[in-house]
Amino acid sequence: MWIPRLDDRFGTPLERCLAGIALLIMATGCQQRDATAAKQPPAPPPPTVIVAEIQQRSVQVSAEFVAQTQGVPTVEIRARVQGVLEQVRFKEGSEVQHGQVLFVIQQDEYKAALQSARAQLAKAQADLTRAKDASVVDRARAQLDQAKADLGKNQADVARYRPLVKEQAIPQQDLDTAVSREQAAGAGVQAAEAGLKDTVLSQRTSIQLAEAAVEA
Repeated sequence: MWIPRLDDRFGTPLERCLAGIALLIMATGCQQRDATAAKQPPAPPPPTVIVAEIQQRSVQVSAEFVAQTQGVPTVEIRARVQGVLEQVRFKEGSEVQHGQVLFVIQQDEYKAALQSARAQLAKAQADLTRAKDASVVDRARAQLDQAKADLGKNQADVARYRPLVKEQAIPQQDLDTAVSREQAAGAGVQAAEAGLKDTVLSQRTSIQLAEAAVEA
């Protein structure tokens, strides 16, 4: 029976030599790690953080800008009519709008004048209507036509009486009367023509005056 020797439990001399080298290398590595760990600085402490509770609320936002200011438009107000000031319909220093009533002047006198002007306008319109009425001119034309008709009749009488007087069929007095009527009829025609002309001219003038009064 073979009994191993004590030295054989630890291997051969070569194996023991290799094992020693390995132990030496491991010991050297541990020492290097310990040295490296000793050289590293300690870890910094955690940073300080400020914590605020979130709340929902209204915040007024404002901003500053560089700008130039310009005044609002200003106007000079003058009354078109004279009178006593009754009302002031704005506050001094406040803004006003275009067309806004600012002052009220006493209106009694001007209301009376307005009513009088309206009455004059109504009269002027009535005068204009009458002036444009053609019946006045028509009557003047009718008078002229009648005067011409009378003249023609009297002229015919004179023409008929002349040979009869020569033949002594009628007295001279009848011819003289007919001639007088003829002359009067001629004058009547001239007067009717002048009257018609004056009537037309007067109507035109009346129309112009009435139109001017209405427009005023």
